[in-house]
Amino acid sequence: MAAKEMSVQKRAAILLAILALFVALDILPTPDGLTLEGKRSLALILCTTLIWISNVLPLGLVAMGALLLMPVLKLCTLPQAADKFCEPVFFFMVANYVVANGLAITGLDRRITLLLAIASKGNAKKLLFIFMMGAAILSMVLSDMGVVLMMLPIALMLLRATGCEPGKSNYGRAIMVGLPVAALIGGMGTPAGSATNVLSLTVLENTAGIQVTFTQWACLGVPIVLLLVPIVYKIVWCVYRPEITSLQGMENAQEQLRGLGQMKGQEKKFIAVMLLLILAWLTESVHGLPIAITTTLGALVFFLPCIDVLNWENTKNAIMWDIILVVNSCSALGSVIWDSGAAAWIANDISVLLDGQSVVVMLIILGLVIAYAHLICPVNPALVSIFVPITCTIAAAQGLNPACLAIPIGFMVSAACLIPLDAIPLVCYGSGYFKMIEMFKSGVFIVFAWVLVVTLIMMTIAPMLGLM
Repeated sequence: MAAKEMSVQKRAAILLAILALFVALDILPTPDGLTLEGKRSLALILCTTLIWISNVLPLGLVAMGALLLMPVLKLCTLPQAADKFCEPVFFFMVANYVVANGLAITGLDRRITLLLAIASKGNAKKLLFIFMMGAAILSMVLSDMGVVLMMLPIALMLLRATGCEPGKSNYGRAIMVGLPVAALIGGMGTPAGSATNVLSLTVLENTAGIQVTFTQWACLGVPIVLLLVPIVYKIVWCVYRPEITSLQGMENAQEQLRGLGQMKGQEKKFIAVMLLLILAWLTESVHGLPIAITTTLGALVFFLPCIDVLNWENTKNAIMWDIILVVNSCSALGSVIWDSGAAAWIANDISVLLDGQSVVVMLIILGLVIAYAHLICPVNPALVSIFVPITCTIAAAQGLNPACLAIPIGFMVSAACLIPLDAIPLVCYGSGYFKMIEMFKSGVFIVFAWVLVVTLIMMTIAPMLGLM
């Protein structure tokens, strides 16, 4: 429920309840082994997350409020809080939204989606796979939300043309669940695919001093995507058992594609700049420029007079500033949790569960914990800021490279596929083709496959990259 749809009395009651919880946590005795600052940092991220979930206040304002409370609670000074907030992920996210907007402004997004639809030749099963794999590949370099929003209208057009009614069609359920899940999977492929990837790398570097390059992440992420998407496609098809084998409306898709005409100059310019940007990402180890810098420079190219794909007027409203504020405040909160010793305190308790276990078992346990934590805290940046510092502590205590546990956290926080609480599946949930419990039916199998594939790739490829 959006804040504007909630009564003032209900919003006030929720806000007062969360404030009372924070006060209660603050006055309770500090547990053994935990500092006062550590207790306050955990209480702050818990209550901040609860406000985000309840949506009683604007996301961006809550994020800034949490940041300003850090010096008030003596967790750090204001300059330190600002320093923790202004991480490279901030510039990456702004630039990423600019790049995604360039795709939409040129019209290339619609051309790509129509081509994918026509490639299925009306085969329902083939369309599901093409849409899922297409969404995953595009999400490796574009925002997950942008990819879903560009493919959703074409999917809805084909479903309606075929007579697939919302709430009744199993094929509609398969498409509307498979599309956002595939985008979430693809978002793991490269650091550019999701802001939580860059956030994970930022928190890992801040807490453990370990730098992971774009290429190292992609060497793990891309195989996970290519292996996991076909498995999830099979799960979705088997769970929902679609009632149709062929689709109507292909002639509409072909007519719309013809209406777009030949590829225009703006589209060609976007492709050229995007290829150069991908090349810059892949050669990070050569030129030494981190992804935040190369992505920002790439975004600026679209505004140059000789390129002129974008201008500030058609771009400023495409940047989701509230999400940027949330992600960066979570980065600051994660640093405070680490600096205050709260991460080490929690890690001591979790390490009891993991003590003596092999890396494989630890990865499986942590993966399942992260996936099901979405049911309690569907805020991915918050999960990263909590669990990455904790896993770094656990890994260091057991003589492991912290990256071997922290990077899988970055992969697993994308597994928001149990119920549509994350923004990506919520977009498709709004179509009315599936209920929350119907997503859970496939989600439990998808999560298990997700954990196993991540574990497999980490154990086979990470040692060759020096990350194990």
